[in-house]
Amino acid sequence: MFDDFVNSPEEQKYKARLEVKSVLDTICKGMNVALIDTPFEYIKDLQSKFPYEQISFTNEYYDILGIECPDGTEPADWGIGEQGGK
Repeated sequence: MFDDFVNSPEEQKYKARLEVKSVLDTICKGMNVALIDTPFEYIKDLQSKFPYEQISFTNEYYDILGIECPDGTEPADWGIGEQGGK
């Protein structure tokens, strides 16, 4: 659906309007950023290369999801809810 929107004649016509280009150029220059012709593809590419396996999660994260902790510990080993919640 996104591709259909981006490639629609109406969207192409809108993006080509001089006033739209002028405003976007002004915003980008003020923020010192460059426009990306294909932002959706850029984000998809970033996501595909992101090293998700390197993110460390707490034991509580795995407990909330109800999945086993990678280190093999169980919720009872974490001390959650024991001694007044400490």
